[in-house]
Parts: sequence; C-alpha cells; structure tokens
Amino acid sequence: MENKLKALIVEDVILLQRMLQKLTEEYANSETAQNGKYAVELFSREYFNGDPFDVIFLDIFMPEMDGIEALRSIRQFED
Repeated sequence: MENKLKALIVEDVILLQRMLQKLTEEYANSETAQNGKYAVELFSREYFNGDPFDVIFLDIFMPEMDGIEALRSIRQFED
C-alpha cells in the first residue's frame, strides 16, 4: 500500500507501542509518544510543519499528562 496514513501512537508501555505499530504497519507510518505531554508536542510540531497526523491512538492512563488531558489540549489546539 503506497499511500499510508500518518499515525501517532501514544502509549506508555513500550510493548503495547510496538504491538500497535506492528498491527498498523500495513496501513500507517507511525510515530510514538510515551505520555500525553510529548504527544501534544509532536502533534503541534507536525501540524505547524504542514504534515498533521491522520489518526491518533491514545492511551487514557499515562504519566505526566493522561490521555483525556492530551485530547483536550489537541482539540483546543485544532480550534
């Protein structure tokens, strides 16, 4: 598949990150973040670079910033 999606996998358990990457590799090129704070940084960087993520896989329970807070920050950023 030539025209892959761009995905952000936000998960603090490395094994689960790798599993999601493996499950989606046919359909998406992915970047990973281990917490919501870093996910928001990646999202905003790629957005400003003109190459936003097509899909985000977001864990809810994570250190530093949980998934709910990260989602709120991303949605506020989009507005």
